[in-house]
Amino acid sequence: MARQQATPYQKQRGALGVELSQFLESTSKRDICSAIPDDVVDFLIWKDNFGKTVVHFDTCPLFGVKSGSSCVCPKRLAYGSVDSIIGKLRAIFSKYGRSAGDSFFPGIANPAASPLVKSYLSAVREEQEQLVARVVQRQAEPFFLQDLVFLSSEIAKRMNVHVRSSAQLFVLARDQAFFKVQFFGGDRAGDLGRMKTKEILYFPGKKALLFNHTLTKSLRDSTSNVFALKHHADSSVCLVTAVEVYIRLCDLLKISIRQGFLFRPLNPPGEILPAPFESAALRRGSRHIFAKSQLLLIGTLLYMV
Repeated sequence: MARQQATPYQKQRGALGVELSQFLESTSKRDICSAIPDDVVDFLIWKDNFGKTVVHFDTCPLFGVKSGSSCVCPKRLAYGSVDSIIGKLRAIFSKYGRSAGDSFFPGIANPAASPLVKSYLSAVREEQEQLVARVVQRQAEPFFLQDLVFLSSEIAKRMNVHVRSSAQLFVLARDQAFFKVQFFGGDRAGDLGRMKTKEILYFPGKKALLFNHTLTKSLRDSTSNVFALKHHADSSVCLVTAVEVYIRLCDLLKISIRQGFLFRPLNPPGEILPAPFESAALRRGSRHIFAKSQLLLIGTLLYMV
């Protein structure tokens, strides 16, 4: 239960801690309690091998060209990713009682806060600033209304033909409502997944839905994100209808969503959890339903702001 209630940041930090422990064991034979700044830098260099930002050589034929072809040019972690990893490492060492200032003595202070690690981060930033002209920038493909029409029709088709279980029916109805609310509301996927059912109200005559969103990643000062969404002239993409169908279906399936989170994830056995619906869970669930072309559309929609 504690694992299910952990935030995405806590899960990432926990996975990074396991990765760090395994790295230390296989290299310096030290552990988190005895690691030194050099170990942290070695770990960051090793992590750099798994980056996705391609830095092309001047002689590379793909230099300045957006192409799906592979080349032998190195891939690096972006500066922001390195900075984020260092922040998580500081928290990991602090959890083990190493929360003091910088020190080169093992077990005394936080090695992720040492001048050596800060110097490494500065070097990464300087290198990437110099190489920015040789890094091919990537941008998400725009997601238009016709794309939503296509995605909605595909989900509706599968709800009518390919449903094999109540859990799959729940997933399809949930995703149908989720995509439409996100498209017209412009909300972050991670924030929308934390929407509570009680935060939605009808306008008089049920002409629209009022969303009063207060529990999000972005809102930390007791403010709220209030927006209203009306019925759409095209019933195939009407988000009000999709939300109504989703809630009624949950009632029929005896799934209690009227209290707590509106959109819920499933665990591997197919049980619906009383937890926020993270965007990662959406991608995992949809992977079993949609072909690759549809997943590209889903990926685009997930990262819309």
